[in-house]
Amino acid sequence: MKIKTQVILIVITVAVGLLLVLSWFSLTYVPPWYKPEYISDVDQQSLTDEITDISRKFNNKMQRPEAFGFSIPAGQINRLIAGRGLIFPELEDIIPEYVHDPAVQLDDDEMKIGAVLERDGKKVFASMVLKVSVDGDVLRIDKLKVYA
Repeated sequence: MKIKTQVILIVITVAVGLLLVLSWFSLTYVPPWYKPEYISDVDQQSLTDEITDISRKFNNKMQRPEAFGFSIPAGQINRLIAGRGLIFPELEDIIPEYVHDPAVQLDDDEMKIGAVLERDGKKVFASMVLKVSVDGDVLRIDKLKVYA
């Protein structure tokens, strides 16, 4: 009977230890796609030029009566997010102060969004994956996964 109790205690200890290791890993793991952009004051003019170029291209397409496609690469979206306060100071507070270094990655029909969340000095990486498809005139979110 004594050996059976020891085996049960060992199994419980290993299970709790494994749970703690997996919990720590899930809180500290950052996926390889996560690459936030950082904009320095020196890059402010190039970012302003990018926004002007994007706006000009979009406005030119809007002037035509036919339907059109318009896309912005993930890297450019990340630059716009990172530099939002440099170009438009009123947008600095659009993202809560406990959310740091947001980034997006676009892969075929998936959009991945990630950021570092900080509360009471503790940091954790959180992300979500959206699978988006078009069904006629409807934009459908087929899959939503949230990781923290």
